[in-house]
Amino acid sequence: MVTIKIEIAFGREKHNLTAMLSDDLSEIIKDKRNDATIIDDDFGEQKKWSIVFGDLDEDHYSVIFKRNDAFEKTTDVLCAYVGHKGALYEIDESSIKYGILKKQIKEL
Repeated sequence: MVTIKIEIAFGREKHNLTAMLSDDLSEIIKDKRNDATIIDDDFGEQKKWSIVFGDLDEDHYSVIFKRNDAFEKTTDVLCAYVGHKGALYEIDESSIKYGILKKQIKEL
């Protein structure tokens, strides 16, 4: 399991988000501490993918990540978008702090 902790500064507020994903970053882990709602494997072009936090029809955050040269997902953040009151705002990388935790699950 991979846990991605993200802090986004938007306006005067800071929002702390948690994404708990499978090791290959393809599935959202069901956990009450998980804020991630959608994984978008094809965000606009092949070199990006994203995690959505919240409902796309409501206020939400989309965090955009890079893919490597082999088109594999990485946890390197490019930018984020905030959907707020029907408008979409880009948040640049300088307003985003993130950390990656990888937890190995032991087989019994």
